[in-house]
Amino acid sequence: MELRGFESYHICASRLSSLYPLSRRRSPAVAISVPTSASHAVFGHCTTFHDADGDIMQRIVSIPLAICVFLLYNILLFRWQRGHPETFRWGEKSPSTELNSNPAVNLEKPDLLQDTQNATLGFERVFAVGFGDRTDKRDAMAMAASFVRMDLDWAGERLDSTPGKHRGRPDRRGSWFAHTNVLQQIVDQKVHSALILEDDADWDITLKAQLLEFARGSRAIQSAKQAQRGRNLRPVLSSPYGDDWDMLWVGPCGITARGEQPFYAIPNDPTVPPVSRRTEYEHPAFADEEGMEQTRFFFASTGGVCTTGYAVTYEGARKILAQLSMMPSNQPVDVAYSALCGSSNDYFRCVASYPPLIGIWLQKGSSDLNSDISDSGSPPHEAYSSGIVYSTRVNAQRLAAGKQTCLAQWEDAKPSEIDSATFTSPRGHLVQMERPETKIKPSHSIASNSADAR
Repeated sequence: MELRGFESYHICASRLSSLYPLSRRRSPAVAISVPTSASHAVFGHCTTFHDADGDIMQRIVSIPLAICVFLLYNILLFRWQRGHPETFRWGEKSPSTELNSNPAVNLEKPDLLQDTQNATLGFERVFAVGFGDRTDKRDAMAMAASFVRMDLDWAGERLDSTPGKHRGRPDRRGSWFAHTNVLQQIVDQKVHSALILEDDADWDITLKAQLLEFARGSRAIQSAKQAQRGRNLRPVLSSPYGDDWDMLWVGPCGITARGEQPFYAIPNDPTVPPVSRRTEYEHPAFADEEGMEQTRFFFASTGGVCTTGYAVTYEGARKILAQLSMMPSNQPVDVAYSALCGSSNDYFRCVASYPPLIGIWLQKGSSDLNSDISDSGSPPHEAYSSGIVYSTRVNAQRLAAGKQTCLAQWEDAKPSEIDSATFTSPRGHLVQMERPETKIKPSHSIASNSADAR
């Protein structure tokens, strides 16, 4: 066996030496007769080697192979890195880390319009503001949110923890603190954007379809405004509603518009209430003109009334808190909001809807049941929702029974029935309106009617 091992090794050594010129050989091949313990296939014929010699041959093959694998890995890594640059921003904080903790809000993809259809309507959070003691309102709010698949975060106050109690019920300071508390939460938690709804808010069953078009309109208004100033908005947005806004006033009960600006008009919108059913204190007068009755408008606002529904950015919440810190807490919060929207130099940028997208729900019975801050003395009434055609709350029992369609509140609203599953909002477009006049209801005035007067 040893002789065979010696002969095999000698033959292989001879063959290997014949492959190289004599000038490149440092020493002649030496055959050593040692028992073999391993077999290696070299050149297809020489199979028997000593272990040490096998290790040498393995190294000859392994080192170049390892180098090739290393180079191939780095080439592939470099190509992948070019396609995913955000992963390699060493030492930087991503905006989504600093101002966004909700994975439902995608801050990376260039077009976020479809985020308006998620459970937070394209915002990072949706807050419901109210008093924890009013469990009836909380229950109704949770029910209404479920029908449009909306997730709510409650930011309530207790009646006995709010200053200025009146027979166990807070005065308007309760509303002040309820709103400031949620604004502080937005700032403290660095919430990128949030929709704030009061606990008597109501909305159309087609809310998500409406907000999809509102997002298009909000972007178009911001883009047109920047183009007039010779600036362009950055192509990658962090919000489906654009980035050049501080507040979206979607639930006012009175709103004013800036003059000589582009409006985003949505003609033939079936969710627009008939003119005779509108209850807002003030609004752009042209919205009531012939041919405009079924048109919804989005525009830059100079102020408004009511805080039933509005959205703010992180920066917008900070600006509001700064404004509120200089005002007495016995004034309605919408006074501060209106003053900010009317500020010059675009310090506080407001985009609004008329008619509003968020209305006020009034339950059946005494009007005093609907307010936590005042006694109106009004007579009892039937349940209804102001300014909302296909009211989610009015249709609550119908929706709970599994019906796919909702009925209009009024006989003069057309169509009388709508299917939210198949409804799509009409597409809008920009129109230029010069110095729009404001129409004020004769029986109301801004000085005596605020969001906290109901």
